[in-house]
Amino acid sequence: MIQIKSNQKLLAFVGLFLVFALVLTGLFELKKGTLFRAGNGREKGRAIAFPKDVSFVRFVGNEPHLISDGKDVGGLANRYFEFSNGRLVFERDVDGENHVFFNGKDVGVGFRSMISADNLAFYRKVGDDTHLIYNDIDLGTVFITENYYSARIAGSNIAYEKLVDGVIHVIYNNKDLGDGHGFVLSEDGNDIAFERDSDKGGVVIYKGNIFAPGARIYAVSNGSVWYASAASSSIFSSTSSDGIAGLSGISKNGEKIGEGIGFSCLEKKCAYQTIVGGKLHFIYDGKDFGEIWNIGDAFGIAKNNFFFMRLNEAGETIVVHNGKELGVGSDPVIGDEGFAYVKKVDGKKHVIYNEKDLGEGVKPIISTDGKSIAFVREVDGKKHVFVGADDLGEIGGDELFLKFSN
Repeated sequence: MIQIKSNQKLLAFVGLFLVFALVLTGLFELKKGTLFRAGNGREKGRAIAFPKDVSFVRFVGNEPHLISDGKDVGGLANRYFEFSNGRLVFERDVDGENHVFFNGKDVGVGFRSMISADNLAFYRKVGDDTHLIYNDIDLGTVFITENYYSARIAGSNIAYEKLVDGVIHVIYNNKDLGDGHGFVLSEDGNDIAFERDSDKGGVVIYKGNIFAPGARIYAVSNGSVWYASAASSSIFSSTSSDGIAGLSGISKNGEKIGEGIGFSCLEKKCAYQTIVGGKLHFIYDGKDFGEIWNIGDAFGIAKNNFFFMRLNEAGETIVVHNGKELGVGSDPVIGDEGFAYVKKVDGKKHVIYNEKDLGEGVKPIISTDGKSIAFVREVDGKKHVFVGADDLGEIGGDELFLKFSN
């Protein structure tokens, strides 16, 4: 009798162990399936894990629709939108008027919307004037032209231009900085510089200092302002058999640091193009990396990451990434930890991302941090948007309008 009871206990224990093992196995298979679906959305019969940090435009007929988190948000008044920190702003026709929608809410009539963090700004016609609306506050009439809208927001900072007694003034966080134009904000918006006309020509105003001569402002960063010390119209005028003509001087806080064009600066590391021995060269963080293609914008920088392009003897564009030549390519894009471009493989265009071939594709777009990439690939004769390995469906047009949330 004692032996029988012991066997019963043993059988019960074994049974419980088997049930527990089966439960664990089921959970593991479920988890594995979930991970597999997220990583391989292209396989038929499996759902796509739509990235929440991606929104793009899909044309339905001739109407642009906004696709976000795998859902069709609806028709847009135009194909432009902003997407930052998971917040969406776009415009839609409501009873014949252009309305701004922010986080799914209609905030009223407006156009040319912009966001930074939780802050929203847009323009609104009031009678014959154009007003600037910022976080539900009407800041009044602003200066605009047919092709120029002055307002910029960064973080919790806003700057714009307005006419005061017939003269253009710069307004920064509700403070009138006096007559000026062509302002530039630092990346966080906590710093501003602007241009001012004077009897002796253009000057740059920065932190109460007047730097002369001064023209187009390139960047404001880390307590410094970089600007052209000649008229902006002469920055890049022409090429000739003798080399490149029309470069301006580049100055930093009143000190001339060289001749060049296309200046860009990020986290104390700056890049520009200058003439060396009659040839246009690329300068990054003070180092000369050799010749660059002379189109004025053939480079890009990110955090500790840069690229530029040069021509080979056959006139083909060579991609150079962080000083390393990658061969013939086009359409380079860069982020803090990522770089992508297009090159031909067996006669077809492929997307190369961090030196990995992602297969056929064109028009790459990369996130600011460089950790995500999107591109266009033809599937059954139609243009689809891919994010990494996932096919998010047709775009319904020729151009890809996609944004990664910061």
